[in-house]
Amino acid sequence: MLQMKTTRFNEVKNRMQTYQFLMAIPITELVTYIDDDSDEYVEDPVFMDLRKALDIDIPVTTIYERYLDVPVHSGDVLMYASRSHGDHFVVLDTYRDPVDQLDLIRIGFGCTKEKVAVVRQLVRQLYDRSDTFIHYEEGQYFLQKLIDNTAYPKTIEYYGNVFRQRLKTYPQPV
Repeated sequence: MLQMKTTRFNEVKNRMQTYQFLMAIPITELVTYIDDDSDEYVEDPVFMDLRKALDIDIPVTTIYERYLDVPVHSGDVLMYASRSHGDHFVVLDTYRDPVDQLDLIRIGFGCTKEKVAVVRQLVRQLYDRSDTFIHYEEGQYFLQKLIDNTAYPKTIEYYGNVFRQRLKTYPQPV
């Protein structure tokens, strides 16, 4: 019994030490086009540095292509966890709002206090260079609702059309 209470206390204590960032940016900020005359693109270098700082693998170009291919009023929440550190994660809400003309996504990052300085610098760099300043916040606990798997499937209704958004986690739990 004492062991169970200690484990729960440590889980809560660890979550309290996790720092979180959330922003809304166009999905195009996650890729860089090689030049103006080409349709070729690669993962944005700042986003790549951010992923590497958190030790997280994300197929950015695949997410980008899928986002542009799916119809509006669809898109899931994708959560990618670090393979080496349980408190590091990236979450992307890829829901395509029918009235959104900027291709906005919400993207959140979670990290421990040891990584806050480097993650903050890279997140701010990614957000501040955007042409679209919609939303930015940092602190603790505000991503909990977005990553709570008991809240899914989430029903999103638009003019009588219903979409059931799912939370997909990677790597898949064993």
